[in-house]
Amino acid sequence: MQIDIQNLNKKYNARQVLFDINLSINLDSKIIGLVGPNGAGKSTLMRVLSGVLLPNSGKIKLNDADKKLEYIQWALKNTLYVPAGERGLINRLSLVNNFRYFCGLKNVNYKKGLSYFESMAQTLEMENLINRDYDQMSTGQKKSAALLNALALKTKLILLDEPSNELDIDAQDGLKHVLNLTKNKGNQKVLVSSHDVNLLTSVCDGYVFIREGHIIAKLDSPASHEDLINLYHQSFKKEG
Repeated sequence: MQIDIQNLNKKYNARQVLFDINLSINLDSKIIGLVGPNGAGKSTLMRVLSGVLLPNSGKIKLNDADKKLEYIQWALKNTLYVPAGERGLINRLSLVNNFRYFCGLKNVNYKKGLSYFESMAQTLEMENLINRDYDQMSTGQKKSAALLNALALKTKLILLDEPSNELDIDAQDGLKHVLNLTKNKGNQKVLVSSHDVNLLTSVCDGYVFIREGHIIAKLDSPASHEDLINLYHQSFKKEG
């Protein structure tokens, strides 16, 4: 299965933030990094892919040999956008009750999904957090909790916006561990937007570079820390 974005444009009122985006995303288990400076349009692209925002023009198509679905209908059920900061889940609900709430949003059977949720919590060593309210967690715990929720919902596409922001070293290592476990399970696609070169080079299998709303380069393979920095400077160097 593949998502094809064709000539996609997005405006906020009169300000255009995405310009003629063309991109194909295979729904395999590879992790793709979205790379670009602040204001490049990375978050907007993720929101459009999640179905939270609609493009002003252009198309997003889901290529599936077995059935034809409108992308927006598919996205609302099968994607989950985890925003930057600590807004991923609902503050006054425990982690397990957040999972129950999102099951309702995504039309997932909570009773059937609960055992998988508990299994994933054990795999990620988060059993002690599932009954804790979200607003009582540390920043690192909140990021891990939001990711656990997305994994347990079995959404086909997880969109992570700056997941390593404000994390200490231990929490950063934990995030890398969780993302690599996700990749090894092999049934969910992850797009991660980040300025964290260490995170990107530790988990990503490819990269998409965005500048001022335009896709300017792609790399379909992993990169070393040095290579990614060099490619970043080459892609975003000022002209003239």
